[in-house]
Amino acid sequence: MRAHPLKISLFVSLFYIWIPLVSYLIILFVAATSPSLYRAVATGEDGLVELLHIVLGLAGFLLALRLLYWFWKQKNKLGIAFAIFSALVCLYIALEEASYGQHLFGWEADGVFLEVNKQQETNLHNISSWFNEKPRVILELAIILGGLLLPIFPNLFMRFVPAGLRAYAPTVLFLPTSILVVVSRLPERLGLDSLEAHIGSIRHSEVQELYMFLFIGLYIYFVLCLERHKHPSG
Repeated sequence: MRAHPLKISLFVSLFYIWIPLVSYLIILFVAATSPSLYRAVATGEDGLVELLHIVLGLAGFLLALRLLYWFWKQKNKLGIAFAIFSALVCLYIALEEASYGQHLFGWEADGVFLEVNKQQETNLHNISSWFNEKPRVILELAIILGGLLLPIFPNLFMRFVPAGLRAYAPTVLFLPTSILVVVSRLPERLGLDSLEAHIGSIRHSEVQELYMFLFIGLYIYFVLCLERHKHPSG
């Protein structure tokens, strides 16, 4: 297992380990014991899960801007490109999940969105799989490979990581979130009817996205900590 300058402080242990694990247990407990409460509080476009999607997207965007500023000072062109890409991804997540303000301000979709959006929302991810399912599959595979298999089997998978990027490879800190990205969708994918009967209120894809977006934010922070360690006077 590789060491990393991101020390296991209270902050790190909370966000990388305990918050992902405890939050998922809470989701399962509430959905199993009080489906009506879970549906009222957590589901829907104005529910807690969707709200957290927006919050995580905005948090990742702000972290990416901070990372962009850092790479800009270091004149690191590859890092600048990565930070810009990360910022755009996080901003896209936040705006799409908020339907660009529709769910916050309550306007009705019109024009082309009313015609082609399957939920009559002002967003892109309900128009085509190219803006929703396909990017999600790519992200899920990246998390499984980079956040789950790579930390567990570094000797096997590190050889496939370009030499210049190995310092940025996720460590075991990412295992809780990566595992939840996989586990949160299993009841739906495996057709576990007996389990579904108890937690049927959960929209598994939405919960999976919650941990995907958390992974993105945690990874951006991870890279920022690494850069600060490499250039403490930057």
